[in-house]
This record gives sequence, structure tokens and C-alpha cells, in this order.
Amino acid sequence: MKTIPIPLVALALVAGGMLVLATSCAGRTPVTSPPATPPACEADAIPASAETAQAVARCLGPQATAEEALQLLRRWQRAAESYWGGVTAADILPGGGDELVLTYHADLPNVIWHPQGQLAILQAQAGGWRVVFESPVPTDETTDGRTTLAGNWSYHVAAVGDLTGDGMADLLFEQRWSNGTHGYLSYTKLLTASATDSVPVRILYFEDGSITQPHYVITGQTVHSIVALNGQDALTRTCRLEGTTFTPVAETINPAAALLSATTADGAGWYAFDQVNGMRGQPHGLYRLQAGVLTHYDVPTLITWLEVLPDGYLYVGGTEALFRVEAAGLVDLLAGVYAPVTTESPWQTRDLALTPAGDLWVAGQLALLQLGRQRSVAYPLLATRVLAAPDDSVWVLGWNGTAENDCCYYHLQAGQVTEYPYAASLPVPADLEQQLRALRP
Repeated sequence: MKTIPIPLVALALVAGGMLVLATSCAGRTPVTSPPATPPACEADAIPASAETAQAVARCLGPQATAEEALQLLRRWQRAAESYWGGVTAADILPGGGDELVLTYHADLPNVIWHPQGQLAILQAQAGGWRVVFESPVPTDETTDGRTTLAGNWSYHVAAVGDLTGDGMADLLFEQRWSNGTHGYLSYTKLLTASATDSVPVRILYFEDGSITQPHYVITGQTVHSIVALNGQDALTRTCRLEGTTFTPVAETINPAAALLSATTADGAGWYAFDQVNGMRGQPHGLYRLQAGVLTHYDVPTLITWLEVLPDGYLYVGGTEALFRVEAAGLVDLLAGVYAPVTTESPWQTRDLALTPAGDLWVAGQLALLQLGRQRSVAYPLLATRVLAAPDDSVWVLGWNGTAENDCCYYHLQAGQVTEYPYAASLPVPADLEQQLRALRP
């Protein structure tokens, strides 16, 4: 980009979240007027929402700390004691010294689910502070496949470090949107500044956010996105900043933190890390670890079940999806391997069983499926576990829709369904009854 010398330069904010240079028109006679006197600080008076960052700048002394700025935001109810709002001190902009990065919520006292967030940067100047950046007002638009909705976005500082290697800090932040129920969007972005770039502040996309809410660590010119499960680091994805894009350079897993695992006859370990909340969750795919070599398989569903069945194959169950791992990769069992089936309710794989005749049974929580090569059947039963018996019948652990699940067993044979209360004696050999009783949690 060509740089044109100009006589007067001022730093200004425009929509789009960037700082640009605003100039006077060369050759015009300047109009002089007395300098405007900035409003005095009124720390006990709550400022208008749009004036929050300016009010913080007016009320801070030249040596003010991040904690002092945070106390102002809390006094004005623009930040809460925990999750909503904060102040980070970091040397982000040229000129030396730390800037103050504010994240706050102007409507915090008036909403009960997800207040409207704002991100602003304050830079020290002679005798005080000035606002040099404010995040733009959200609008309804789609850019590069990522949707930005007008409404309540919040900002959360995720990590600070010198990713660009220019001696100044770069700030990784999360931008989250929620409608308070089932709608959720989240993007992780990098705010970086340059002493030589014609655009002093840039915001770069890093990755889509996750309901698993990973934490981030910046090490040198790499950023680590770490998903924790059950108090342990489970998945770590490492990317390097190259120009304006992030390039994946490594991925590691912690098998001990996997939510599902299985081992195949060749000694390979298979692991899934998908957290599931009802029919929602964050898909991470399937991982194979053998002799220190990690392989990742994209799976277009939340993985809710992994099991090696008697035919020796690893089966992968998910939300209305079933796959079998073969030498060539994942085989979609619902796309031609088994006869099609239609259910009245959405289902999610909770258990699998393969009968001696070759039928694959699926306990889908809100449905029970019998998948055959020529014919498949959906039974309107709530089923959480399934067990194949030697006589080609199946036993199913029923569910009554409650956490206590004071329900029953179902026995299915030749299309007939028989129900047995939990306390009833079951007409099976002792070893099979022991297996059936063990199905109950």
C-alpha cells in the first residue's frame, strides 16, 4: 500500500473494528477555535452506555492501574465480580507502556441472560488516557462463512503474548453470542497492532469457538487451543501465525481424558472427546493412536458410542448416525449398507448389539432400531442399552424418561415385544441374567 505524507494526522475509529488515519484536507486554511474542555470525571454518576469507555478515560489518573479501571466499571454496573467484564493491561500499541483493554457490558443491570458486550482500548497520554479503539456495533451479516448477528455479543480476553514477534503484545479474545436458550455462536480472534502497517490495529480470525470453551496459551509465535475434560487437558491444537492467517502445526491428545475409548485387535487405541448435552455438543472427530502415531478422522456427528462388536470391527455411533471403521476409512452404515429406516423421534446412539444373524440393534434413547440388510425396523421404545442373546433375540434396558428410570426390560424376539419390570424374574440362564442386571447404572 502506498503511503502519502499528510500534514495533520488524528487517530479515529470507524466501523469494522479498525483504527484508521483521519486527515485534514491539505491546502485549506485551518479554522481556529478555543480548545474544548473535556467533561470532568463524575465517578459517582453512571455514564450513558455509549460513553462508558470515554468516562473511564476521564476518571483515570496518568498512573492508573487495571484494577482502578475495573473498579470504575463495577461501580457503574458495567462489569460483574466474576464472568462479565474485566480489564487487562498490556503493551499492545506502539509508543511504549501498557494500554488498558476494557471488556464491559453496558446493559448488565437490565438483562438476565446475556448482556451486550463491548471491547475498548485506552492508551496513556500526557496527563491521562484516551480511547483509541472500540469494537463496532454488531450487525446482521455473513462474512467468510461466519455469521455476525446483531444482538448481544460479549468479549472475553483469552490470552496475551507476542505472537507477531514485533516486541508488542497481541491479544487473543473470544467473542460470544447467545440467545439465552439454544442459540450459540463463538469466534476466537486476535487483536494485533503494528508500528509500520498503514492500518495500526487489525483483528484476525483464529477459530470458531466451542461450547467446550477451550483455554489458550501463547508460546512464541504459536497459540495452543486446549480443551479440558474432567479437570484434565484433553485436546491440544497448535497453530502458527503466518501473515494474517493461522496454520495448524500440531495436534495432541490425552487418552486418559477421553470420554469414550476402544481398542481394536491390532492394538490401536481409539478415542472420542465429544461432550454431549442433550442433542447438542461440540464434535471433535475420532482419534486413532498406535505406536505413537496419531491419526484424526473427521466424523460428521457427535460421537456418543464406540464399541468393537463380535465381527471385529469398531463401530462409531452418533446423533442419527452410524459408522464402521474399515481399512479404507469410515463407512456410513445408514447410506446403503443397511436398509433405510425412519423414526418418529430423533435418536442418539447409546448402545449397540450385533446378533448372530447379522442384525445391528441400536439403543437410541428415544427409539430402538433393528438394522438389517434387507429390512430395518424402528420400535417406538425408549431404550438406553441393548444386549444380544445367543438365540438371536435381544434384551433392552427401557427408560421412562426420568433420572431414576424406574422402568423395565424389553425382550424382542421374532417381532414380538415382552416387557418385564426390573424386580421380575427373567426367563434366562443365570449368566445372561447377570449381564442384564449389570446394564442398569
